Amino acid sequence: MQRFSDHRYFKVMHYAMLGLQAEQAKGKALKKVTAAPPATPKARPSGGASQQVRSNKDAMQRLSASGSMKHAMLIDFD
Repeated sequence: MQRFSDHRYFKVMHYAMLGLQAEQAKGKALKKVTAAPPATPKARPSGGASQQVRSNKDAMQRLSASGSMKHAMLIDFD
């Protein structure tokens, strides 16, 4: 280290060390990514949607049989 009289050598060595550390970190991260378990899909809630569909179907049948405004208001169009 005492042989170097130019400060630019110290900069080069510093950035070379940073490059080596970055390559080591990249390898370690790649190992973690390949060893990670696959993501599990989210489970859908059961029961809520089918009950809404059934109630809308029943309301449509009542509306087609009676034709009243009261039965038309019971239908959920969303």
